[in-house]
Amino acid sequence: MTLGGVGFPSVVRCEGAPRDLGLDQGEACAAALRISLDALKGPASPRPLERDLRRHFPQLAERLEGMARGGRLPARILLRALARELGSVRQHEHPATRAGALWGFAATWTGGGATLAWAARGADLPWQVRRSQPENGLASLEIVVPWLPGGVAGVNAAGLAVACTTLEAAVAPQPCAAPAFLLVQECLQRFESVEGAEEWCLHRPAGGRATILIADALGGLVGVEVVGAERERLVAQNGILASPDAPVHRPQIAAKAMATPGLDRPARLALLLQHLRAEELLPGSPRAEPKVAAVALDAEERRLWVVGGQEPARALEVAPRPL
Repeated sequence: MTLGGVGFPSVVRCEGAPRDLGLDQGEACAAALRISLDALKGPASPRPLERDLRRHFPQLAERLEGMARGGRLPARILLRALARELGSVRQHEHPATRAGALWGFAATWTGGGATLAWAARGADLPWQVRRSQPENGLASLEIVVPWLPGGVAGVNAAGLAVACTTLEAAVAPQPCAAPAFLLVQECLQRFESVEGAEEWCLHRPAGGRATILIADALGGLVGVEVVGAERERLVAQNGILASPDAPVHRPQIAAKAMATPGLDRPARLALLLQHLRAEELLPGSPRAEPKVAAVALDAEERRLWVVGGQEPARALEVAPRPL
């Protein structure tokens, strides 16, 4: 099932070493991968991507190999699909990781702790919630499509939330052919606070153009703009951070709604999700029955709130509390 469909998907659980994490995903998503083969088209020569993936994101390279094995398809198909996420204008199609909205809100708006908000642009894609328990690293919940080794948005067990949107990249040689959204998964696995994740995103090689927002359980909220080898630190204005391509008025309207007196935290996040589901966030989408996959990442509570189709929002904890 998909987040964009009539039902909410079961959580894909992945555990162990990098290849085991990928194997779990490939086996769980094998049917979705076969159905999506036509979508897994991309640049004909993924060799630079394979080189840079192994060099700069070795664990995700191993995870992709495990996915190919579990899904019983050649790794080169997954590499071609991953190459699309660089967002080159030559491709004439949107990367899966290009969000319809990406916002961050300080505690003053959410009623406690910084919160990130992300909405899918490709509502018809088979979005999944994935629970990762790496052998050496922090557990996390992420939003991902079956053919990508890294999540586009997620929260980990330490209360670090990270979300990304790929932006349209200029047609120019890339110093790194591994797309920048892969930094999301690395940060979720490695870091507990904004400081470490921000430094990682500011200095690690990555390709394409993207906005990455980072929040933590202590209320930290920052962003990093990636343009090939160039990096820019983004700072919240009036407690709000937004991707440059987000509609200017939307985050402000959502923030004011969340600040309504008398609302508890779940009610505030429900309002945020309502704004993310707004149909106009997805230009060109059908006017009837919007199917937006919308996510709120609650760093303080270590929760991922998600809504798809016409179903009510659902909250998932990274590490469910014992009964």
